[in-house]
Amino acid sequence: MGLLTRFYFHGNRNSRKVALTFDDSPSEETLKILKVLKKYNAKATFFVCGKRIKGREKIIKKIISEGHEVGNHTWDHSSLLLKSKKFCIEQISKTDELLKKFGVRSDLFRPPYFRLGLGAFFACRALDKRIVGGDMIPGDWILKKDDLKIIDKILRKARSGSIIILHDYLENIGEHKRISSLTQEVCKGLIKKNFKLVTVSELIRTS
Repeated sequence: MGLLTRFYFHGNRNSRKVALTFDDSPSEETLKILKVLKKYNAKATFFVCGKRIKGREKIIKKIISEGHEVGNHTWDHSSLLLKSKKFCIEQISKTDELLKKFGVRSDLFRPPYFRLGLGAFFACRALDKRIVGGDMIPGDWILKKDDLKIIDKILRKARSGSIIILHDYLENIGEHKRISSLTQEVCKGLIKKNFKLVTVSELIRTS
């Protein structure tokens, strides 16, 4: 497998499909997001940090039971820039092992802050991971950023195959209290533009 085939920033540009993704999961806000997704018959991919699962096992089970996808976002949201292959493998594998208890064996990985060096790249090769970025990063983690501007940016710039990066938890800040209402407006708007909201795996399957 070549270098470029391991990185995904978007899916097929000839489809009318887009992928909503949520980083730093799970959190209590995840449950509200799931209600919104169910309302609009939308599917999403949640990139989880292993350390956040304890005490939120029911949320992981609900994500899975409702047909959504789970990807790996390291154990504790550590930056993988300039880290050794061994360190990166430990960060990824520890979360993988925990997810296996829920029947999840995902090959999708998103590095925190999308920072990764050679150690992380070779770790992903060793673990046979597909590295998922995105082409729509609206900055929902910026607390002072107006939600209307975030929603407008997504709806104006989303294209067939877009991977949209949002957060249901904000590392070092806490629960993302605005994310469910923001997600509702995004889902409503994207569906009105005739996009189908799918998981990352479905989006990149034909890319």
